[in-house]
Amino acid sequence: MDPLSNDVRSGQSTEPRYQWPSPATNVSGSATLLSSFNPFSAGYLGGITLATGDVNDDGTPDIIAAKTAGNVSNVRVFSGVNNSLIQAFQAFGNSFTSGVSVATEDVNGDGHADIVLAQEATTNPTVEILSGADDSVLFDFMITGVSSKFLR
Repeated sequence: MDPLSNDVRSGQSTEPRYQWPSPATNVSGSATLLSSFNPFSAGYLGGITLATGDVNDDGTPDIIAAKTAGNVSNVRVFSGVNNSLIQAFQAFGNSFTSGVSVATEDVNGDGHADIVLAQEATTNPTVEILSGADDSVLFDFMITGVSSKFLR
């Protein structure tokens, strides 16, 4: 899975912001911040899960963000080049509000990072893998006997 994936939890006092550091460090030994933005609407104070992967096969990792438990399961994919919105959808239907964990992996070997979605805060969670090339469902399965807390 994507080694740059992470999970950002936000309190009620600040917006969750995705911060994209440069892999190179500057002369002071710290990374240079390449980008910082809220992947959802201004004022959104809930948690987010994040992953990076080259979904559009342009050679630059893109940013995949999903809302966590207590929110409608919005997922957004942003260009790693300029932060423009590439895709936006609701995972697991309009009424699912238990949160979504995201990851990326080129599951089918086509050169596009495929989007891995796992339900949070559920028993026997469903996992969906969507094609990065055309959004089609590559795999859709339930994991039985496991709490979703083990899917991060």
